[in-house]
Amino acid sequence: MEALRAAFRELRAIATSLDRSTHALTQAVDAGLCPSEHRDTACEAGDLVRVEMRRVVAVMTGSFDYWGLPDAECPDAAPGAAERAAAAIRVAEKRWKNRPRAAVRTEDTSRQRGWRDAWWTRIEAVPVG
Repeated sequence: MEALRAAFRELRAIATSLDRSTHALTQAVDAGLCPSEHRDTACEAGDLVRVEMRRVVAVMTGSFDYWGLPDAECPDAAPGAAERAAAAIRVAEKRWKNRPRAAVRTEDTSRQRGWRDAWWTRIEAVPVG
């Protein structure tokens, strides 16, 4: 697993470098300093690196359908995996429904209202003109 993480870190560093290069090449193309084919090639290389990053993530997480591995290459799920996932969801929903709720505030806000009323009274009592 550590080898996969190291490979992913290297792929991410390469993708970051390609993104920076693409940005610099875009500015160079806009300034007329180089042909647009150089930028397009860097964009294609970045896309290829991102595809490989997705494959590494698919191997690490086992979610091949999400990360785009073809159906023919997807491994079969372990027996009972769907039932275990459904049971985990039911337990989580039950915990969520039975979570402790915050207490309802029943404080007396009359002091706050009284202060507001007194404040408005003072404003109205100011003579105009």
